[in-house]
Amino acid sequence: MAAVIASQALISGTFTLISEAIPLNFWPKLRISHPTIVKGQIYIPVINWFLFVSCCGVVFYFGNSSNMEAAYGLAITITMIATTLLLAQHLKLNKHRSDIVVVVFVLFYLTIEISFLIANLYKFTHGGWITLLISGLFMMIMYTWYQVREIKKNYFKYLKINDYLEIIKDISKDKSISKFATNLVYLTRTDSKDDIESKIIYSIIYKSPKRADKYWFIHVNNTDEPSMLQYEVKELIPGILFRIDLNIGFKIRPRINLFFRKIIENMVHKKEINLTSGYDSLKKHNIPGDYKFIMIDRIHSSDLEVKYWNRLLFSFYQVVNKISISDMQAFGLDTSNVIEEKVPLHVNTNTELKIRRI
Repeated sequence: MAAVIASQALISGTFTLISEAIPLNFWPKLRISHPTIVKGQIYIPVINWFLFVSCCGVVFYFGNSSNMEAAYGLAITITMIATTLLLAQHLKLNKHRSDIVVVVFVLFYLTIEISFLIANLYKFTHGGWITLLISGLFMMIMYTWYQVREIKKNYFKYLKINDYLEIIKDISKDKSISKFATNLVYLTRTDSKDDIESKIIYSIIYKSPKRADKYWFIHVNNTDEPSMLQYEVKELIPGILFRIDLNIGFKIRPRINLFFRKIIENMVHKKEINLTSGYDSLKKHNIPGDYKFIMIDRIHSSDLEVKYWNRLLFSFYQVVNKISISDMQAFGLDTSNVIEEKVPLHVNTNTELKIRRI
């Protein structure tokens, strides 16, 4: 019975920690299911399978519980030290305790816990190395994921959409540019209706001008209401540029393709837009217009000079990113209508570089 209770606590605790780490950018994005209408009750398939495989591996390696004492003892000691350090941070940052109180607290408990750690270190070769290996791997994944996201955030810019309305309007009407799609759709993360990510502007204007009859910016907001499914539409350029704000409950499976089609149908029904294709041959037969979703991935380019350690982090990030679900999967997009586009993390405009013509 004790083993069953402990296993359930481990599973629930792991699901909770991972679900909290993902929005804080400490862990790759994973698919999370909500079996009930209670938001805190979750299930993460990948983590569940990882726990199963790990448990089987530990059982096969150690054979019986008495051989696990070294790994277990070292794990408990490291957990105690981590708890003390986190509690010290809580006392300092949230409870605003004085430095003297925090230092005395840390010294008292760390003296005891480090004594236990030293006493357990001789067990390293008897199985304790497994604890350090697993914890070290997790720590490296979390550190890499957080640091790379922070580096990307430093180059992340929001632009005022009003500054680009005229040029988007001109591109839409410029017949010298080949039409990219009838409806061009981008997913935006900004909450503000007046801002837009620089990478989207770069994709539409600078990377390769993309002419479309209509441009759509979709913002998805996940709510605490389990079954909420609402939307709001703002017309930024009459008949050309629209922004859709989708409010989706945590139990609703994101299917942006389906939601977008339904929103378009509602707008057509209310005579707010015309859904007919912009191509003359198709317009004659009232064929609905096509649409393309553009998913943008910001990558580290060779033009961007970064430290050697950061280059290593980017390399490891690419490996870790393979266990993460893509934005295309997270939003439930139809792969046949999606174009994945890569843009540089930073466009180097170094004017100090001088090159001499001979």
